[in-house]
Amino acid sequence: MRFIMWLLLAFLTAAPANAENFGEKREYFKDWLAACRPTTGYCSAITYINPNPGNGAVADHWLRIGRHKDGAKWEISFTPITVAPNNSTTFYYWIGEDSFWFTKGSGALAYGAINDIFLIGEDATKMLTAMLAGNKMTSSFDDMSGQRIDIDFSLSGLTASLLWIDDQQGRVGDPRIAGDLPIGLDLAEPKLPIPTELPAEILEKHAANENCEALSELVHGSDWQIHQVNNTTLLYMIPCTAGAYNFLYAFYTQSTEYDSISKLLFADYWDSVGWTGTDLLVNPHFDPATRTLTSFYKGRGLGDCGTSGEWQWQEYGFKMLKFYAKSECGGYADDMDLEFPQIYP
Repeated sequence: MRFIMWLLLAFLTAAPANAENFGEKREYFKDWLAACRPTTGYCSAITYINPNPGNGAVADHWLRIGRHKDGAKWEISFTPITVAPNNSTTFYYWIGEDSFWFTKGSGALAYGAINDIFLIGEDATKMLTAMLAGNKMTSSFDDMSGQRIDIDFSLSGLTASLLWIDDQQGRVGDPRIAGDLPIGLDLAEPKLPIPTELPAEILEKHAANENCEALSELVHGSDWQIHQVNNTTLLYMIPCTAGAYNFLYAFYTQSTEYDSISKLLFADYWDSVGWTGTDLLVNPHFDPATRTLTSFYKGRGLGDCGTSGEWQWQEYGFKMLKFYAKSECGGYADDMDLEFPQIYP
């Protein structure tokens, strides 16, 4: 399937953020085009379905594997052009006997443009490995009308393209790892309406939590937060109780798709009991750009003991990325490592 044409030279550098195309270095490898920008160091390999269809578009669809010169991982993105994916569809990919899936709004996020879908998480690395060993990949998703769309991408030339990029970036032998959030691009997802006040159903759910005090009695009772964690889900961070230096929050999700509310649970650890569970996090912070949640429990005001954790939103909840714990409050010495021992992973 040799469908890349010289006529596309003005367009074939489709990459994040409408970058300048002039001055790129390009090389064709069977059904893939590899290109590098000397000004930014960004390189990508792209394959197209029906390039230059005559309607002003670059192609009907394209698949891109890109990496910044100093980026830790490859970025995998799929761009459907002739049809728009459903906001909550799951993108399925088949390569030989291997299959992978990424749900829009969690494992498949739009960055830069609403139809540039980046594949996020550990499965992106597994899929890249399968792609490099395969010769065809089938993509399947639901469009806005609910119709199933199937697309076959050729993988012939992908391995040679990435090797060429390795050489251009001076990174020959670097591991083939993917799945990070794209560098330098903003989220382009549909925005859910964020309530300006806590909804009555959320307040009712929170009031039933016997571990929590009334918001009116808490010094941080008005410091609640609402965030969007995917295309159909809102996250509520609601004050629960407080101490001298620890502020505890309970967490709830509200699905706009299923009209349901759930209380979130998290893993917790302490040396005396080992792993346990909790519905509260201490001194939490949520980063909307990366969908990452962190917490830091101080065993005492000095902060020389306690626990800290990091989670990232996945398809249905938060996945623990890291957890640290130090039970003994021994103060600080000039030569000591201030980071708590890592318990997970």
